[in-house]
Amino acid sequence: MLSFQGLCCGREWAEEHTRITDRVIVLVIIDRWRKAWQLHAFRNQCALSVAILIASLVILRLFLDHVETGRGVVLDDPILPYLPALDLKWITYAVTYSGILLGIASLCFYPFAFLLAVRSSILVVVFRVLSLITLPLDPPAGMVPLVDPIMQLPFAYPNLTRDLFFSWQTAAMTLFALTVEGKDMKLIFSVFAVLVSLLLLLQHAQYTISVAAAPCFVYAAYGIAKAVTVGASGPGIPGTR
Repeated sequence: MLSFQGLCCGREWAEEHTRITDRVIVLVIIDRWRKAWQLHAFRNQCALSVAILIASLVILRLFLDHVETGRGVVLDDPILPYLPALDLKWITYAVTYSGILLGIASLCFYPFAFLLAVRSSILVVVFRVLSLITLPLDPPAGMVPLVDPIMQLPFAYPNLTRDLFFSWQTAAMTLFALTVEGKDMKLIFSVFAVLVSLLLLLQHAQYTISVAAAPCFVYAAYGIAKAVTVGASGPGIPGTR
């Protein structure tokens, strides 16, 4: 029979093992980034890309305010009329933000994959701006507002209803599926992308074409980013493909 003392010792061992494992993980990440940062090309490209991504997100934020005041067209969606309009915002954003946190944490282990994800994100933002300019849309019939619980802070987004082409939630999960390392992680984010797309359609928060087109734009962005990211990889830097 397991004694109380043995149980306590086992628990203490497990906690100590967890602390050691956490320290090892942090050391591995630091070592990989130290090696990557020693490469002049990687250092310059990564720093510049992160700065451009931040700037592009700020510009997108301002642009979406402009889009919200405009007018667009209502598409004749072939699928939405057959789906119930449900309020699933909490589930949708739980999946979305959990996926984003998991994706960023996973990419931290692989500096080159992180750089590819950042550069791909910049192009995705550009594609979204161009898409919103060339294809302004009004909300689908029966739309249940997709109120972002985090973005309801005073300094953040208002409730947006015309950010409709293409779905950033589907795009984000697809981007992680392309850039993370490991078949299991890629499968997880592929499932996330499908799940988020279904949730958006069930809420009538996006058109079918909006969620279907997102992976296409992301794949194009990833392909371009990978092609132009030259000289940023080197021996001993995981995440180089």
